[in-house]
Parts: sequence; structure tokens; C-alpha cells
Amino acid sequence: MKSLSFVLALSLAVLSGCGSSDAEPVADETGDARDARFADGKADAFGITEGSATAAAIIEVANTATLATLDDAVALGGVGLDRRAAEGIVAQRPFSTLADLDAVPYVGPVALELLYSYALAAGMVNTTVSCSYDNGWLYDSSTQMNDTVLETLEVDRTSPLTVLQKSQLRLAVVHLGFLQADDGVDAVWDASDEGTFEFRFMAQADWIRFYAGDTETGVVFEAGTTNIVAEVSDGDILGCGTGAQVPTEITCSYTHSWEFGMSSDMLNNAASTTVLTPTSELTSLQQDQLRTTATFLEFIGQGDDFSAVWNASDDRSFDLIAVDGQEDYDWVRFYAGDTETGVVFKTQSTTIVAQVSDGDVLFCQ
Repeated sequence: MKSLSFVLALSLAVLSGCGSSDAEPVADETGDARDARFADGKADAFGITEGSATAAAIIEVANTATLATLDDAVALGGVGLDRRAAEGIVAQRPFSTLADLDAVPYVGPVALELLYSYALAAGMVNTTVSCSYDNGWLYDSSTQMNDTVLETLEVDRTSPLTVLQKSQLRLAVVHLGFLQADDGVDAVWDASDEGTFEFRFMAQADWIRFYAGDTETGVVFEAGTTNIVAEVSDGDILGCGTGAQVPTEITCSYTHSWEFGMSSDMLNNAASTTVLTPTSELTSLQQDQLRTTATFLEFIGQGDDFSAVWNASDDRSFDLIAVDGQEDYDWVRFYAGDTETGVVFKTQSTTIVAQVSDGDVLFCQ
């Protein structure tokens, strides 16, 4: 099932000094309100994907914080919600999705941002993604990445930001060590030499670029999310995350039967095919699936640059085939030495379930 993602198009309200039970409400965010700026009405989870670690942290705060904590002002260590939003959350919890939480009366973009900020300050959001030159990414340098930029937006402390943009900015400077997760909002701008940042939007990524000590630096997020996929350091690109490390305990053999015995059987159940080449705009998942495939089949080493992946295929292309079966699968198929080969993953993951070798399918476990 595809992940549900809400994208906020609403400017961020000022957070400081709001949310105590004695204060004026931060915003009139009635759950029944239909905002004309959103095609489907109220939709304000600011780009956080359902099921992600960040979404889980927000939901955990909503499900576990006391009414006093939800209602108390930020300055007093609370979340800072409008009293009506806090009472609605307590009355309707537990929540399992952001959509459920978003449906509570008076819970809108401001409330969700406050919940997110509390989760960030409490250490419930991962800001320590591992990035290194050993983890390849789509581009090797900021110069290469700049050639794919579709739009650039320069912002400073006076700019009206969406909640997603503010969250990305704050995560970027926390990740790079310029401030702590519980530092105030205004501290973000001090990370940049000139107090300005550039949002550079690409087809598959959002790049936050700035200069610190006259050195180009920044963080790259998966487009429309707070998932960090790369880091920029003086023009170089460091891949973030696992670098598509292949579990060494996986073994594949003919001795265990699977629902598909031949690659032709999978082709007969193909729902769609996408051809991937060195010029394709790849998602982070597609990059990881390609790297995992080439590494698992021993065409490249764990620390090799991503560009080496393409050399595994005779024509430097891969077919990404969505296969309908007892479960849904993603099959990375290509030819090496005129022999059909590839790896089958559980859909939308890098979990290997089968290997293809010259038309035969080997079950993996």
C-alpha cells in the first residue's frame, strides 16, 4: 500500500508565547473547517509520511502526554496547544495515524507543528542520521546536483515559511550540529553566515543550502518530507542512512519453492515496468534497491560509489517491475553477460525475497 503523505501549503504562525490555558488561542483550527487552499479540505500534516519515524513521534506525544503537558506553554516545558485542541486530543486518543489526529477539532498546522517541536526537543525524532563518503548517493557533488534544480527560494527570518519548510530548516541545522534540538526557533538563522538559506527544489529532493564560515554546506531531504538522504560539505556529497547495506545472513537456493518458479511467471504477473538509466531521476528507494541488487549479486562492493551500479548491466539500464502475487513485489531485472539476472524485493522496501538467475527464481531467506 502506498504511504499517505499530507503536504501543508499554509504559512507557519508564530510559536512563541502561545498555548497556556490562560493565553489566547493560537488559532481557530476547527476540525470541520474546509480550507479552500486544499483540494480535499483540511490537510496539514506538513509533508510527514504516514508510518514514518517522525509521524510515530508526533502520534506518541499525542497519545501519551498528559492534558497539562499538552496545554502548558512551551516556556514551561509543555507542548503549548490551544486548550480546546489539548482536550480534544485527550478525549479522542489513542490515535494510530496522522489523519486521525488531524481530524480532531482545533488540531491544525499550528498544533501539529507544536507537537512536532515537542517531539524533537524530547529526542523522539531521529536527528543523527549517519552520513559518510562511503554511502553513495545519486550525485557526487553539489555542482552535479545544481544542474537538476528546478526552482530556488531564498529565505530569511522574515520570510513566511510553511511548516514543512520550517521543520526541514530546523532538522538541517540540528543534524549539522549548529544547534541543539531544544534550542529556540530563532537560533536556526544564526547557523548561516548571512542569516539566509536557499531551498533548492529538485524532482525527487529538497536541498537546503547555506554558507557557514564561508563553506558551502547543507542537507538534502527526500522531496516533500523530513527524511534526510544526503549532506553537503564544501561541495562534496555524503550519502546518509545505511548506504543500502546488504544483510549477510540472506541465502538464496533452489531447494525452497516460491510462488514463482520462473522469471516468465513473474513477467506474466507484471503490473508495470519502469526503465531506469543513469539519466533517470531516481527516488531514494530506487537508489537503495539498485545498490542493494548490485551489491547482493556481487557486481560492486559495499563502499563503492553509486555510479558503479550502472556498470553491472550490459546496457547500463535496469527494469523495475511491479509484480502482483500473493504479496506485491518490486523486481529489479537486468542482463549481465547476456544472462537475465536480478533481485526481487517486497514492494516499497529493500527486503530481498528472491533472486533471478538465467530465468530461474531462487527463494531467499
